[in-house]
Amino acid sequence: MVKPFVCRGVAILVTVAFVAACGGGGGGGADGDVECVDVPAAELGVSGALCSDTGLRPDAGGFSFENWGGLATEDAINVTTAIAIFGEDEVCAQKTDAGCIPLPAVQHWIEGANSQIAGGRCEGMAVLSQRIHDGGDLPAQLQEQAARTVDLRKETPPVAASISRWWVSQGFEAVIQATKRAWELEPSEVVAKIDAAIKADAGATIGIYANGMGHAVTPIAVTLADDGTYAISVYDNNYPGEVTVLSVDPETETWTYDVGAANSGTVASKWSGGKSSIDYVVMADREGRQNVPWSDSDRDERSKGSARITISTGGRSLAGLVIKVGGDTIDTRDLSTMSNGIAVYPNRGGIGTGAMVEIPGGLADVKIEPVVGDLLDPSVSTVDLAVTIDAPGPGSQFVTDTVEGDELTRKSYGQFSLNVSTDEKFETSLDVAADGKIGVGVAYEEEAAQVMLEDGQNLNVVDDAGLAVEVTTAEGKVAYEVGFDGQSDSGEIGVTNVDVDEVTGEVVVEVEPTKAETVNDEILAITGADGPAAGEPNYGPADPRGSTTTVAGTSTTMDVNAGNYGPADPRGATTTVAGTSTTVDVNAGRYGPADPRGATTTAVARTSTTVDVKAGNYGPADPRGATTTAVARTTTTVDVNQGNYGPADPRSSLTTVNSG
Repeated sequence: MVKPFVCRGVAILVTVAFVAACGGGGGGGADGDVECVDVPAAELGVSGALCSDTGLRPDAGGFSFENWGGLATEDAINVTTAIAIFGEDEVCAQKTDAGCIPLPAVQHWIEGANSQIAGGRCEGMAVLSQRIHDGGDLPAQLQEQAARTVDLRKETPPVAASISRWWVSQGFEAVIQATKRAWELEPSEVVAKIDAAIKADAGATIGIYANGMGHAVTPIAVTLADDGTYAISVYDNNYPGEVTVLSVDPETETWTYDVGAANSGTVASKWSGGKSSIDYVVMADREGRQNVPWSDSDRDERSKGSARITISTGGRSLAGLVIKVGGDTIDTRDLSTMSNGIAVYPNRGGIGTGAMVEIPGGLADVKIEPVVGDLLDPSVSTVDLAVTIDAPGPGSQFVTDTVEGDELTRKSYGQFSLNVSTDEKFETSLDVAADGKIGVGVAYEEEAAQVMLEDGQNLNVVDDAGLAVEVTTAEGKVAYEVGFDGQSDSGEIGVTNVDVDEVTGEVVVEVEPTKAETVNDEILAITGADGPAAGEPNYGPADPRGSTTTVAGTSTTMDVNAGNYGPADPRGATTTVAGTSTTVDVNAGRYGPADPRGATTTAVARTSTTVDVKAGNYGPADPRGATTTAVARTTTTVDVNQGNYGPADPRSSLTTVNSG
């Protein structure tokens, strides 16, 4: 439907045709025409035809403080953060009266994340401000007597912890896959998705990448500007209280941002790019219990068998990785160099935060060299380099080095290189320079080793139904080897410290028990995952008859007997449930599996209308007024607006699920 837009006293009919590709970022909108029907508010800083507006305004809905870099203090990522995201059972190897004894790989994840967040908190601030605006978090829960986002102080522990909790969400599998899908879209198609997400209250954030850096902002509104470009008004947490504008030109399929800066206080410059340098993620991709990186179940089908490697220098330099494979060279600071299926994800945090690299399965002899890069502060005398290696399975490695002296001014860092193969099995070989001294932690479920490598020593790790770890001398002689099956022989959790004397070859081995860490229950109550664990069922809104639940169908076949349900409805607090491969005839009283929550019954007929919840196409409104019910496919039309839900399940506290 085309509606009138009045501009300068002239009635204009404006319909913006977006041809958005299937499977964009995190969902939240449908393809097709986008109507731009109103005059944008003056504070949005643009003129033209308004397409959508969240209503968020930075002077009240943004933080009073700027995005910042530096070592984490109140916002330090810790065991409480990990439990909030992954769950206690996945984080704690043991639970004692003193707290949680974390799995060794959890410590790798925590240390790597704290190094990366030191470069800037923009992702966490962009997400949290959107969540507060949408009602996902309340200011008063984060800080006493706070009524608006602008009232919050960054030193308040729940505020700081929430910013870091949502900052790390950029590494969640669903967010990585949403980013991949968005990178397949042209910039104008990304605009269409953002516009649809705003209209669906899906809680979107935007990532932009330029000059080897990444930044995250919160979209406020989309306008078809007078010059024919699309103007996305944003809250940029580098500029408290201000509205800035990101422009997209559909003719050239490029975007520009005139005040681009990865962190507040750095010199702003014009950022620009095209396809694969702008993306968006909706809140549903970040919420719910996440699969842990230290497992063999945290990869989407499109990423099975891949290894993920990150680099960071704690925000002190423009760090990167130089990757050589099959005659090609990839520099993570230049996204145009990607090849061989290798994907580079600059951290959306700020300048110098480095990047995450995904090495797909099936590659052999991939050589990776870390780059410290230009110092952001020439007066800095040391830089703490951190490289994490997340294996396709439960194994992980954490490599550290304190870079100092002339190492900081060398064109090439050169203290170690890493060789990776992901073809038949996952193998790594870390080769230390003749004058190098590198610390490497290796973890596999309950077992871990910390090895100090010096003067040409190497560490070889084979991940194949367990870890085989060996330390070799510069001459290639095996000096130490150990195998991990994931179970602690002693029943205690600890780290085996290994030091091989580079001259005598003497091996010193000491076991250091892992201490229990206190879990902050107040922070956990605020930041804990607000949805079911991955793979657990999500249920739809209640039937207004009071005893049953209406369940949605999708275009994806699911098996309710296996408990596989559909994605969340991004517009609110309920979840749309998918159809099944088993035919359920509600008229004949054949019902699906019981709802384990024990309180509701589902009885929905099938309709001839296909509903694709991933594309954000939902059914008619639930007459209760709070949620939307997406209707499943059948030969009998069911009109929920007329209250036709199908018969009640006579089993009282069970759930009836429709077929897809």
